[in-house]
Amino acid sequence: MDNKDFMNVSNSNRILIVDDNKEIHDDFIKILSPGLVEKKQFQSLKYSILDEEPSQYPQRLELDLHFQLDHAYRGEDALEMVRSAYHCNQPYALLFMDIRMPPGWDGVETIYRIWQEYEDIEVVICTAYSDYDLEGIISKLGKTDHLMFISKPFNTTTLTQMALALTQKWNLAKNTQKHLQKIEENEALFQNLAKVSPVGIFRTNAQGDYIYVNEYWCKIAGISQNEALGQGWVNSLYPEDKEHVFSEWMKAVQNNIPFKLEHRFQSSKDIPIWVLEQAVAERNASGEITGYVGSVTNIAEIKQVEHFLEKANLDLENRVHERTAELLKSNQQLKNSLLLQEKLNKELQETQSQLIQSAKLASIGELAAGIAHELNQPLFYIRAGAQVETDEGFRNFDSESGYDTFKEIIKATGRMMRTINHLRNFSRHSDKMLVEEIHICAVLEKSFILLNQQFKNKNIEVVQMFPDKIPVIRGDFQRLEQVFINLLANARDALTHQKEARLTIQITIEEQEICIAFSDNGLGIPQEIIQKIFDPFFTTKEVGKGTGLGLSISYGIIREHKGRIEVSSIEGEGCTFKVLLPFIEDG
Repeated sequence: MDNKDFMNVSNSNRILIVDDNKEIHDDFIKILSPGLVEKKQFQSLKYSILDEEPSQYPQRLELDLHFQLDHAYRGEDALEMVRSAYHCNQPYALLFMDIRMPPGWDGVETIYRIWQEYEDIEVVICTAYSDYDLEGIISKLGKTDHLMFISKPFNTTTLTQMALALTQKWNLAKNTQKHLQKIEENEALFQNLAKVSPVGIFRTNAQGDYIYVNEYWCKIAGISQNEALGQGWVNSLYPEDKEHVFSEWMKAVQNNIPFKLEHRFQSSKDIPIWVLEQAVAERNASGEITGYVGSVTNIAEIKQVEHFLEKANLDLENRVHERTAELLKSNQQLKNSLLLQEKLNKELQETQSQLIQSAKLASIGELAAGIAHELNQPLFYIRAGAQVETDEGFRNFDSESGYDTFKEIIKATGRMMRTINHLRNFSRHSDKMLVEEIHICAVLEKSFILLNQQFKNKNIEVVQMFPDKIPVIRGDFQRLEQVFINLLANARDALTHQKEARLTIQITIEEQEICIAFSDNGLGIPQEIIQKIFDPFFTTKEVGKGTGLGLSISYGIIREHKGRIEVSSIEGEGCTFKVLLPFIEDG
């Protein structure tokens, strides 16, 4: 097994017992796989064997004393089991090998054949007899530190010590080799990268003396690799920079700080080359500095650009002075532009007012069905009451039923008048905000007049959650009413085909703001369009059923009130619109 394969295997506490005597196998099981002994006792034994305290080396490789034992009765079988274990990436760390195993291979022959393929495995020869003397065994197997001996009958402590020490040795060797291989790979990678790097690379020892430079460094500095080693690199510095660069470098080394400096190399052509030199410390596992690694970047072109920019900046300043005089002459043109801008702003405000009126008309169109219902129902009461009077005359005028009939007529006609008056007031054109102190509940209550019956008809449950004390706000009652009607109408449309439809209106006080939240359990708004819903003329409704201006205008109205509208939605679960408005402080 080569080093690469050895590095890739897992840690192991697997042990293979090779002996032709079943009783010997049973002895190993009793000693190395005790079923009833407390784990704490095994840990204590392990620490005594390793001669260390439990608190020592907290990151040290830990092995469980409950070893995984496998058994072979012939040398040929043992080799196949070792092969299979490595193939499955579960190798044996240790073999306990008997010398005599007739018929077939004896123990030494088996070890020899196994080590031909897997030389890293630890082996303990255990026997009461010997077909080989020690010299004969070494002559057959060669000198190695992977071989030990133990005599039968076994001493429990000695056998346990061997198993623990050798399995741990195997695992530590594997991990050490793995780390060494990684270091070699990293070093090779560094060397390869340094060869092809478009910047100069150097390394030093802990004292700051150069121990390596790549070819590109030599090209920039104008000296060879051998000339650069030690403190020879100083000779490549531009004479005027030499003292300063060397002083800054030694200061960084002595104070264990990163090095970064722009300076010049003399170069082989006696033309100074600007470079940016940087270096950082390399540390070992204990955190001690073992040296420095750094880079040298040719910044000659950057310096040329900087010089060009300095010159261009000076030219620009001169041109600015000249241009300023011309701008002073154009001052009147600027004033004219400002007047034109003011005129355009005024026209924009007029256009916005027209959009608000258009949205109101669109809202009236949407609410026509509701208004018709509100008118038809009172008319039914009027007709029914009149019919009673026509059929019975004034015979029961003084009776209780006659009185109730006229009472319902009066109540129904009152509802008609309120609905019609509210519709008329809502459709009035308003250019300016009429700011006054407003109770937000009053605005909500009036907003419901046009929509309440529609919610009932569509079986939409409306839940109101208001605190006992709600601060007063300042704003335009009618415009805020328009916002709430728009949000209520949108909620109604979202819940039209929803089973167990519910709209929750909740008022909360958040620091200096009142929050009015409209939450429905409809289908929600897809995330890909949620950022567009406040854009003018954006709508998801069918053609003819919406202008796409409602939310855009509502957004503008709330901003006029120094507030904001927020929306959150989970597709398939519902949507929440929050209107946040500043309130008036008490006193």
